Amino acid sequence: MYGARLSELWGVSEAIQQYFVFEQKLALALSTEPVLLAREQSSGMRMWVKLSDGSEESLRRLACEADILRSLSHPHVIGLKIDKRDFSVPFIGFPWQAEQPLADLDADTLSEPDRIRISLSLLDIINHLQNLEQPVAHCRINSENLWVSPSAGWIRLASFGHALATPLEADLLADREQVLNLLSDLLGHGEHGEELKDQLLETGLSWAESRNNGMEDLHGMLRRHFLTSITADLQAIT
Repeated sequence: MYGARLSELWGVSEAIQQYFVFEQKLALALSTEPVLLAREQSSGMRMWVKLSDGSEESLRRLACEADILRSLSHPHVIGLKIDKRDFSVPFIGFPWQAEQPLADLDADTLSEPDRIRISLSLLDIINHLQNLEQPVAHCRINSENLWVSPSAGWIRLASFGHALATPLEADLLADREQVLNLLSDLLGHGEHGEELKDQLLETGLSWAESRNNGMEDLHGMLRRHFLTSITADLQAIT
């Protein structure tokens, strides 16, 4: 009864409650549609459930996200598990993996290898999206839409409701610029923060200007720093 009353307060219809036990409404600053953490009745799987607010614009965003994610398969992109846009109250669902937004993490508490590992994963995501046969521009790449595992070793990009399939080159450029800004904020901590930011700017500008140039140099620079930081940590232990 308690869960049912909470679901009513969160605006969840009785029709959807037959599929899930809802546990929490997520306070996502950048999510236009309501997102709730729930457990699927049939499987027990914990999931994010994103609901339409009933408006035409909300239905369009839900459809956009579902259509793009149905054509995507990447370990660092949140996958679509349930697509119920034809339901009386349209919703879509995603598997939950005990993550939290990157925005909620204090970057100063992350080790340098963890910060570089997250950065490499983010580059892998954007490189994949932009080199698809029909490229995808996410349009909102930021620390609120990147979800990190508790160990900081795993990251997934979420919230494709504003994404564009087969976008203009200017939209892809904007995504690359957002990635570089995010990487600059993430890497600019610790003993080598300023050095990393300088090298990021030096190697990243050509990639920011053209998706066909510079990715190899940018990736290689981060890999070298990653190996150096791992070696330093091992030496400190021994």
